[in-house]
Amino acid sequence: MYHCERLLVAGGGGCGYGVGGVSRGWHPALMGLVRWPRGAGVTGSLVVAALVLGVASSLATAAAQESGEGRYRIEGVVVDGSGNPVEGLWISAYGHGQTPGEYAGQWTGTDGMFRLQLEAGGYRMAMHSDGYGQCTVSGLKNPDDQWQAVFELDREDLEGLRVVVTSSAPVEGSAWTFCHVDAPTFQVQGAVLGPSDEPLEGVRVRAVGMWGRSDPDLPGSVTTANGVYELEVPNGSFLLELSRVIGGLTCGLGYVDANGDRWLRRPASRGIAVDGAGVRGLDVKLPGRPSDLCKRIQGVASGPDGGPLTGARVEALGRGALANWSLAQVVADDGSFTLYGLGGIYGLRVTTTAGSVCKVTDVGSSRSRAVAGVVVGSAGATGIRLVVSGEPRRSQQRLMCQLPPEMVTTQLKPGWNLAAWTGAEAKVEVIFETIPQLQLVYAWDATEQRFLRGAPAGSTDPGGLTTLSPGMGLWLQVGGTEPVSWTRDLLAESGLLSLQEGWNLVGWVGHDGAEAEDSFPSLGQEFDAAADWVEGADRFLIYHPDAPSPANRLFRLNRGGAFWLHLSTARRWLQPGTVTPWIETASEVPEETRLALPPLVNSVVAYFSERSGYLVDDVTYYMGSWPGVGGVYIHPGRAVVVTRPEAIAHEYAHALQWELGVDGDPPWITEGVANRWSAQYYEATGDRMHETHLREVTRPGARMTYGVLDHRSLPTGSAGSNQSLFHLAANWLATLAGDQDAWFRYFGKRSSFGSWQDAFEGAFGISVDNFYKSFEAHRSEVAPPLARIRGTVLDPHGQPVPGVHVRAHSQEKQPSTGADTHRDGTFTLPLGDGSFKLAIHADTPGGRHHIGWFGGAGGFTPLRSQAQVIEVGGEDITGVTIQLEELRWHWIEGVVVGPSGQPVEGVNIDAYPTGDYEGPYDITGADGSFRIPVLGGSFELHLYFDAPDGRRRAGSYSSDIGFSPLFEADEVEVRDEDITEITIRLPADPSTGPWYRIEGVVLGPDGEPLEGMFIDAYPIGEHPGPSDVTDANGSFSMLVLGGTFELHLYADTPDGRIRLGYYHEDEGFTTHRHQAGGVEVPDGDVAGITISIPAEVIASWLR
Repeated sequence: MYHCERLLVAGGGGCGYGVGGVSRGWHPALMGLVRWPRGAGVTGSLVVAALVLGVASSLATAAAQESGEGRYRIEGVVVDGSGNPVEGLWISAYGHGQTPGEYAGQWTGTDGMFRLQLEAGGYRMAMHSDGYGQCTVSGLKNPDDQWQAVFELDREDLEGLRVVVTSSAPVEGSAWTFCHVDAPTFQVQGAVLGPSDEPLEGVRVRAVGMWGRSDPDLPGSVTTANGVYELEVPNGSFLLELSRVIGGLTCGLGYVDANGDRWLRRPASRGIAVDGAGVRGLDVKLPGRPSDLCKRIQGVASGPDGGPLTGARVEALGRGALANWSLAQVVADDGSFTLYGLGGIYGLRVTTTAGSVCKVTDVGSSRSRAVAGVVVGSAGATGIRLVVSGEPRRSQQRLMCQLPPEMVTTQLKPGWNLAAWTGAEAKVEVIFETIPQLQLVYAWDATEQRFLRGAPAGSTDPGGLTTLSPGMGLWLQVGGTEPVSWTRDLLAESGLLSLQEGWNLVGWVGHDGAEAEDSFPSLGQEFDAAADWVEGADRFLIYHPDAPSPANRLFRLNRGGAFWLHLSTARRWLQPGTVTPWIETASEVPEETRLALPPLVNSVVAYFSERSGYLVDDVTYYMGSWPGVGGVYIHPGRAVVVTRPEAIAHEYAHALQWELGVDGDPPWITEGVANRWSAQYYEATGDRMHETHLREVTRPGARMTYGVLDHRSLPTGSAGSNQSLFHLAANWLATLAGDQDAWFRYFGKRSSFGSWQDAFEGAFGISVDNFYKSFEAHRSEVAPPLARIRGTVLDPHGQPVPGVHVRAHSQEKQPSTGADTHRDGTFTLPLGDGSFKLAIHADTPGGRHHIGWFGGAGGFTPLRSQAQVIEVGGEDITGVTIQLEELRWHWIEGVVVGPSGQPVEGVNIDAYPTGDYEGPYDITGADGSFRIPVLGGSFELHLYFDAPDGRRRAGSYSSDIGFSPLFEADEVEVRDEDITEITIRLPADPSTGPWYRIEGVVLGPDGEPLEGMFIDAYPIGEHPGPSDVTDANGSFSMLVLGGTFELHLYADTPDGRIRLGYYHEDEGFTTHRHQAGGVEVPDGDVAGITISIPAEVIASWLR
C-alpha cells in the first residue's frame, strides 16, 4: 500500500497541494512541501496570513535573537533603482539547501535598513511586495556564480548587504519574489521544431527557475525563421517556458527540461544545469504548430445589473490533463473577454467587487454529467456567458463560476407517485408552485419512523413537512387525467444520504436504470430490504438480498425516482453513479492501470463521503508523468494530478479539506491528516492495516526528522520524514480525542472559526501549544529522533568537497543510509543504534564510483580491510573528518562484441571486487567498448544487459572463451599498469535478439498449480539462462536468446532456498541431475512444458 508518505519515503516524488500560485498562509520556508501551480501570487487575505505567519515566526525566536547566543546577524539596506531607501518592504531569509536554517523576516525602516538574527544554516533571501518585481542583492559571497541569493551562516555575521528592488514588469497584486545576485551569464541555445521537424518561428522562449513564478525573471528570446533561440542565463538549474503571442495575448505552450522533453506542468526535477558553461543543441519538438495548438476561449461577463463586468479579471484554470495551467485577461469595456490556451477542460474564475456569486449561464457547447468544466475543443470555445450576482463587496473577491446544473425529468402519472427531490434545499411551497397539478406531498421522518405531510403556501394545516432536502424521497399525489413532466436540478449532493435504522424513503440520483443487485451491495451488511412502488399496478415490488426471486431482477433504479430502504443500522450512503469522475491519462499509462482508475476513484470518493458526510463531486483526475512529483491537489482548479494511482486517496483528502474550509492551517495538519485518512482508507479496503503502516513506515520515518513540531517553523528532515512526523502528530491527536473521526469533526467545524487555532481548541478541547508539549512526550516514547553521524569531507589540500556521497553500511544487516556533502563539505547521516562503516562515493575519471572508506590516519582509505567501524548508541557522533588522498587510477579496458564480431552497446560491466579495493562499473558505448577506473586489486567482470522483461545478469568474463554464462569468472588483477584489450564475445546480441520464450507450468501430485516455485534455466552451452517464479496458476515464462538449458527447481523453506530437482522430458520431474533433460531453443518459443512434482518430494520439502 502506498500513499503520499510512502511515495516520499520511497523516493517516488512529493505530494501536496497549492492554491493560486502559493499555498494559503504559508511563508516561503514551507514552499518545499508543495508543487506550486502556475498563476498569480498571494493577494488579499492570503498576504495577511503569510505575513502574520512570518511575523509570528520572528516573534517566537525574539528572545534567542536578542541574546545572540549561537546566532548570526545579517543586515543591509533596501533601495530602489535610483538608490533611494525603500521603507515598509518585507525582507526575509528562510531555510535553504541541505542544512536549512530557520525563517525570519522584517519590515524595512525609514532608512531602508533591515537586521535579522539567524541560527547557523543555509538561507535564501526573498521579499514580499505589491510594487516591485525583482530584488538584486550585492555583498553576498558567491564563489559558484549562482543566480539565487543564497548564503551559508556558520562562522561570522553578514553585514553590508545592498538590496536593489525594481519593477521590470507589471506586478499583479502582492507576491513573494526570490532575490538574486549579479552573476556571469552563459548561453543556452537550441531550436523549436514542429511535428515534422519543421522550424517554428515566433515562439517565445524564457528560462524560469525550478520553483515557479516567485523566481526572478530572466531575459527571453523569440525563435528565428530557423526556429533557433538563444538565451543568456547564469549558473543554476532552469526550465524553458514556451509561449506564443496572439493578438497581444499570451498562449502558453509548456515547459522544457534538460532532455528537451516538453511538459504541460512545471517538472520538479530534470532542470537544465548551467554550471560555468553554456548548453547547446537543446531542441524541443511541439506536437503541432502554435497556431493549431492555441485555441480561442471567448465570452461575455455581466454584473448584477445586467451590464458589462468592466475591469473584472477572468481566469481559465486548467483541469484534468491541463491541471496547474492558468489563463487570465481583464474584461473589456463591453464585457467581452478573450483568452488563448491549449485544448482541454477549464474551470472559470472571476475576480471582482461587483458581487458574491458567479454562474456560467451558457458554456457555448453541450455539457454531460461527466464534464466538470468548459471544454475547449478543436474549434475553441466561444459564446460563454458569465453572470455575477449578489451584493457588492468592498474588496476584490475571487469567485469560482458555477456551471449550469444537470437536469432530470420525471413523468408523474395521475394518482400516487414516488419521486426524488434532487435540487438544493427549498421550502415545501416550491414544489406546489412547480407542479400545479400536485395535490398532496408526503415525506418520511426516518428518525421518528413516521410520515410528514406538506401543504402549499397559505394552508392552515402545514402537516409537519416544511423543507425539502437534497435526496429526499417523496410521495406525490397528482390530480387530473394526464401525465405531468417534472424537470428540476439534479445536484450530486442528493446522492449522499444519511440513512437511519429501519425504513428510509430516499431518492435515487445514481446510474440511471441501475440494477438493484449492482447498487445495493455498497450498503454492506446493514441492508435488509428495498421496496419500489409500481405505478399503475398500485403495489410494491420487494427486493430481498438473501432471497433471490424473479422480482429482484425486475427491480430497477431510475434517476429522479424514489424507493424504500430498510437498514439494520444507521449509516451514510453514496449512491453508486452519483459522481462520474472526469479522468484523463497520459499515453504511457498502461491499459490495465487506465481501466482500474475509475473504480479506484469511485471507491475513494465513496469512502471519504460516507465517512465525513461531505461530497466533493467536481474534482478532475489526471495520471501521467510529472518528474519529481508523486501527486498534488491543485486548488481552486479542483484537480488531482498523480503519477501513481496509490496517491489518489491522499490527494482527494486534500480536496475534502479545502471543501470544508482550509485557511492557513499548517502543513502538519493538512499533510498529516491526509496521510492518516489515506492510510485509513487503505485499511478499510483491505490493503494494509493502519497500525502496520504506523509501525513500518510512519514511526521509522519520523525518527529521521529533527526539531520540535511547531506551526511557526518546519522541522529539519527530508520531505518524506517530515510527512511521517506530521502523520504521527495527527494520529496522536486523534488518540487523545478518543475518536477515530476527530479530524473530520475538526474540518467540519473549521469554517465557523476565524482561525485554525480557535477551531483546533474548539474541536479537541486542548490548546495548540499544550498539544505540542503532549506530542513531544509521546514522540520521545514511540519515535525518538535517530542519532546522527556528522562530519566533513575535505580534499587532499584540506578544502571542503561538495557532492561526495557518504553511505553508512550496517554491520548488522540494517538498511544503508546515505547523504551527499553540502557546499561546505559537511554531511549528516541519521542512524539507528548499531555498527557502521562509511563508504565514500566520489567523482573518478570514469564518473562517480565507490572509491573507499572512512578509516586510516586521515580518515580515508581505499582498502576495505582498513575501514573503521563506528558504533552508534543513541547519541550524535560529530567531528568525523574524511580527508581524501591523491589517488592514482588505472584502467580495465575492453570491448563486448556479438557472435559476428559486431559491437554490442548498453551492456553493463561490473568490476566485482575479490580483493581489498572497490570495483566500479561501466556501460558499453556504441562501439562496444568499456573503460573502468580502478585503484588496483583483483576483480571479476560480471555482465548485465537489458532483456524485454527487464535487466538481468548474463554471465562473466572468462579469459579462455571470452564469456561464460555460469559463475566461472576469471580474476582480472590490476597492479601498477592498465589492463587492456579484453574481448568479451557474446553468443547473441541482446539489443537485436531474437528473443524466445520457455513456458510451462509446475503442478503438484494431484494436478494442482504450485505457486512460488523458483525455476532456473541452467545453461548447457554459452547462452545465458534466466529464471522465473511461478504465479498463482503455477505458470512460468522466461525469455532467452536461444541455446540449451536444464530446468532446475527450487523452493523456499524457513531454513532458506533448497533445490527440489530437475525437469525430465518424459517423467516431468527427477531428483537426479544426470537424468535432467535439456530444453533446446533453436529458433522459436518452447511452450507446453509440464513439471509434475511427486507427493514424496512435496512432503520432504514441507518437513
